[in-house]
Amino acid sequence: MSDPQPDGADGHGSRNEMSSACNSSRPSAGLHMHTWRGLILAAAVWIVVLLTWRAALKADFVFDDVVRIMGEERLIVAPWDSWRAMVAGQRPLVQLSLGMNHYLGGLDPRGYHAFNMLVHATAAAMACLVALCCIQCLRIRKSVQMTQNAAYFCAFSIALLWSLHPLQTAAATYVIQRAESMAGLFTLTAVLCLCGAARWSHAPVACARQRVRVAAWGVAVVGCCLLAMAAKPTAASTPALLLAIDVFVVAGSFRAALRARWFLHAALWATTLVLIPLGVVRGLFASAAGNAGAGLRVAKMTPWDYACLQVRAVGLYMGEVVCPWLMSIDHGPEELVANWTVVVGAATLTAIAVIAAFAVVRGAWWGILPIFFALALAPTSSFVPLADVAADHRMYLPLYAVMAAAVAISAAMCSRARRHSVAAGTRASVVMMALLLIVVAAEAFATSLRNQEYADPLVLWGQVIERRPTHVRARINRAGILMQLGRDDEAQADLDVAAEWRPQDPLLRLHWGILELHRGHAAAALELFTLAAPSLRHSATLHGATGEALRVLGQPCVAAESFQRAVELSPSEPRWRILQASSRAECGDNDAAAGSLSESPRQ
Repeated sequence: MSDPQPDGADGHGSRNEMSSACNSSRPSAGLHMHTWRGLILAAAVWIVVLLTWRAALKADFVFDDVVRIMGEERLIVAPWDSWRAMVAGQRPLVQLSLGMNHYLGGLDPRGYHAFNMLVHATAAAMACLVALCCIQCLRIRKSVQMTQNAAYFCAFSIALLWSLHPLQTAAATYVIQRAESMAGLFTLTAVLCLCGAARWSHAPVACARQRVRVAAWGVAVVGCCLLAMAAKPTAASTPALLLAIDVFVVAGSFRAALRARWFLHAALWATTLVLIPLGVVRGLFASAAGNAGAGLRVAKMTPWDYACLQVRAVGLYMGEVVCPWLMSIDHGPEELVANWTVVVGAATLTAIAVIAAFAVVRGAWWGILPIFFALALAPTSSFVPLADVAADHRMYLPLYAVMAAAVAISAAMCSRARRHSVAAGTRASVVMMALLLIVVAAEAFATSLRNQEYADPLVLWGQVIERRPTHVRARINRAGILMQLGRDDEAQADLDVAAEWRPQDPLLRLHWGILELHRGHAAAALELFTLAAPSLRHSATLHGATGEALRVLGQPCVAAESFQRAVELSPSEPRWRILQASSRAECGDNDAAAGSLSESPRQ
């Protein structure tokens, strides 16, 4: 895919071209970032993603959705009224989006999934524009020899391969993980804005209109960087990522990037200060329980042990890229013991280091691909506090580098074949296009199936248990779903297995207590709820179940207090409000009972 030399000889268009642009708001022929053709391609990607994800509208809340949305409903009801609610979980932008979902549709999961779909589809469209913009930058600097049509095709291919991969369901369908897709969206937008800033930064200094454009693009870059961190603190690597893209793709060297945009990059690095009020810096050094603390203070694990585990995690992620059936809604340390994970992980990290070093020495643009992957994945495996050692959604943005590398290698093969002969180049191009169609169709089919699985949490947890029968969290969560379906005997079987491995787990005690309550053993249930209370004090289910046990034991007045707490935690759940009214009536306080029923669920 070689051919005509692109416009401009210095990577930013000629001075005459820029001078003429001073007198016109019409962009020059430089980067072609906003041509109608590019926008049409981006719109096509947007539509394809929405069509592929349509089955997600039938999905329910799963895993952390139940805890972070239903269980902490009080935090997402108008979070803009409380700073504490806004920064809950260190993700104010996510809390704001959950609050808007709740305001518009309460706890109906369809609205939450629709928002996630729109975010991912928009990120996919942005991924297409970013790829096109970067390819155009490389063409103008003569770092790649590629026709305009080939540039469009490559950008379109990268966006589709990245956005339709079933691995993306972990961020696009799993509601609470919209943090990952929102951070990815704003990071990609920041890259596009960086290209816009570079587009105008070489205009004549005397042109005031150009200086305004440069400043506007710069503000947009910094704003997108801040929004990415507000969505998820792991976007702390965004300033480094933008600098790397500037060096390898836009400017062509570290010196040129800083000479042209040193103030912008200084401002971008300053945005990391926002991590302080979000509590991320404090969390790095706080004592941790379980796996929280990210390597610096992980309970029962040295930093070296954690680092070794993350090598295995990288191996698992790369395995999932090729074999999506390895995906899981809940990975645990026990899934990282397979020998192949350490082999693949070590090989991947070694390849990244070698390729990046070789690219730096040669000044080759493709060094951005391994560096992009490493920078996008590093915070989730090192310095930002996280609760789990591995999670599929962490590959959301790193997967972009993997797909870009695949397309770049394919384009290089076609270009080499064309240099050998036109016929060979044509055959290679046809084969590559056919392969692309097959892979994209397979991805779309697998993603559609995965979205259907999200509609049945029993299937999701059944997959985890089938692979790892002693996975405690999976057993407990499946037991909770089975109890809701009235299948208490099956739930008991799961809890029995969980009790063998982690008998003091608070959620295990809660579910066990609910089963005892179903069997009429209120006293035993209340004892279990009391043991679980210190760890689950913010659980509406715990307080509601405690109220039911107290009511059965003939303590309706105390039960009313427990129901009141459940109502405060989950105001949209009518069951606790009705039971609270009934308990107050049994206490002889009919006015308070009537008041309980008349209170607005949104209060």
